[in-house]
Amino acid sequence: MVEKFLKFIAKSQFKGILLKVLQDIYDDNLSKYDVKTIEWKKWYYRLRKGNIRFIFKKTENWNRVIDIDNRWDIYKWIDKK
Repeated sequence: MVEKFLKFIAKSQFKGILLKVLQDIYDDNLSKYDVKTIEWKKWYYRLRKGNIRFIFKKTENWNRVIDIDNRWDIYKWIDKK
């Protein structure tokens, strides 16, 4: 099953940039991005790149991307979980 956020990236006009940011999240190379914690979810973070928001969960060994969407739609994933 393909993740929903991969379909979002495939349709985006900024596909190359989004794939680079996605790889940086997986590689834990986050120092150059605007990353903030999501206060109501422990170990969840928000990365901002333009109008696109990346939500990911961070542990000591890996990062898991939860969702990628536009800034006005991203926080709807909270209702799904």
